[in-house]
Amino acid sequence: MTPREIIKRNLTFSDPARLGMTFGGEGWLNDMRGGGLAASRLWTQKRWVEGNVEYSDDEWGNVWRRIVGMSAGGEIHEPALKDWAMLADLRLPDYDADYRFEPAREAFAEESEHY
Repeated sequence: MTPREIIKRNLTFSDPARLGMTFGGEGWLNDMRGGGLAASRLWTQKRWVEGNVEYSDDEWGNVWRRIVGMSAGGEIHEPALKDWAMLADLRLPDYDADYRFEPAREAFAEESEHY
């Protein structure tokens, strides 16, 4: 049974051979195929270090921080919306730009075995 069949049978309660699984990493069970967005052409990430803290921004306007050498992802230090009154001025990422979906299109076009 292919990963695609396993997921379809899980979704339709049609006696799958096992539960569908999505684990990352080489050699792990993974029945799903993912696809992400291309980087925005309208935004460039800023990154800077102050002492032992690294800061960076994201395309939503949040400022993240992490301790250098001790954490990989970090946390939001300053949110894009500090107050709901700022909502009208929030600049949204360009998720409507067709080029941003090209990596997902390519990933899914070559995939036939995974869901």
